[in-house]
Amino acid sequence: YNKRFDKLQNILKDLENVKVVDFKILSTFEEVMKHFNQSVSNGEEGTVVKEFGGIWKNGKPSSQCKVKKKETFDLKVIGFNYGEKGTKNERRISSLNVISEDGFLKASPFGITEEDMDYITDNMETLKGKIVEVKCCGVSHDSFDNYSLLHPVFIKFRYDISTANTLEECLEKDRMVTELGGDE
Repeated sequence: YNKRFDKLQNILKDLENVKVVDFKILSTFEEVMKHFNQSVSNGEEGTVVKEFGGIWKNGKPSSQCKVKKKETFDLKVIGFNYGEKGTKNERRISSLNVISEDGFLKASPFGITEEDMDYITDNMETLKGKIVEVKCCGVSHDSFDNYSLLHPVFIKFRYDISTANTLEECLEKDRMVTELGGDE
């Protein structure tokens, strides 16, 4: 490992757009969670835990796993976005504009199935104001420093509720998910 790592650093040392990612050698779950929480605090999505003796493999090697948040929020639909011009979805809704109940968190979840795109496109007027469940990797900020979600994905319409989460509820849930492993 050390020989391969030294060789890699030497190959990449003069490249401006490529860098070796920082790493730590950890031994316990508590150490992993502390490192994960620090990575999230630094604005990272999470971290990757790798077996020290693991060999690189194209695809998803069994000797490593991602550690990142996965949480859901219920948000209100305020708008719709058609697919990009020139694509097969240019005449279908391919993402939504959603907002927290108090209006302080906004996001545009993607990942809508073709079947759901057709349903949403045909029912936009009745779906505006409805609540949707959105999966994400945590609360973040957009390029204008407004509260948003990291990698928001549409899950489903929530016809069983009529009120979205508030920003405060989203931040509290996000904090609780981050602290699952604990720092102390």
